[in-house]
Amino acid sequence: MNLFVYSDESGVFDVVHNDFFVFGGLLFTSKERRDIAVRKYRNVERTMRNKGRYAPELELKAKNLENKHKGEIMRSLNSELKFAIIISQKSISPEIYSFKEHKQRYLDYAYKIGLKRFLQHLASRNIIAFNEVKRIYVWPDEHTTATSGRYELEEGLLNEFKIRIRTYFEDKFQLKVRTILKDYDPVNQLAGMIIITVEPVEEFFEKIFSKTT
Repeated sequence: MNLFVYSDESGVFDVVHNDFFVFGGLLFTSKERRDIAVRKYRNVERTMRNKGRYAPELELKAKNLENKHKGEIMRSLNSELKFAIIISQKSISPEIYSFKEHKQRYLDYAYKIGLKRFLQHLASRNIIAFNEVKRIYVWPDEHTTATSGRYELEEGLLNEFKIRIRTYFEDKFQLKVRTILKDYDPVNQLAGMIIITVEPVEEFFEKIFSKTT
């Protein structure tokens, strides 16, 4: 399973003139699911332009749409996995707004934590399984995180999956894990995982078999 995350931001991170800053996004569990959603949305967009007589060059943002058309577009996404990260700017320490670098680091942190919690929520509902995720692709539209930062986010989420796999393995088999090696071959579309345990596996199975004989 590959995960594809697309998001955009709304608002200005400026406590003087704005109360909230929001990240909104969609997550797809396969390339095929993503492509179907793209075709469906393009069809809705064409219909909106005809109904509302919006100019071809006009971006169909909320501020440009009639309320009834906003509802139609939102309903077209009912079957998709959606998330929102809402930051109440007045609850943040004033020091965060002192420097541009501080503001950017905070936004990166909020985005990472929000997306991680969303993935945890999906896993708790059995929509995704951490051990089946091969790669995570994240595209935060207009978010100023550098490309290296995006890769760090993707790797960080995969490491989070490893931690959860480790916890599940140790709880289920009562066998301590030393490390987990997980890799993905994009050419052959194959993923592999090696779990290295503290105790030799042979000794573990000998104990299990001795109890049953």
